[in-house]
Amino acid sequence: MEDIRDNVKRSQNCRLLGLFWAVRLLFPWTNFGALARGADYLDQS
Repeated sequence: MEDIRDNVKRSQNCRLLGLFWAVRLLFPWTNFGALARGADYLDQS
């Protein structure tokens, strides 16, 4: 049973780590896109 629990913990950690990196990689780009659109909007007005 302990081996199964360890494997479950490890897979959950991997999933969380993958999610964390996905968010870290995606959010700077989306934030940058929002900032660029905001700058364009301010330039137009």
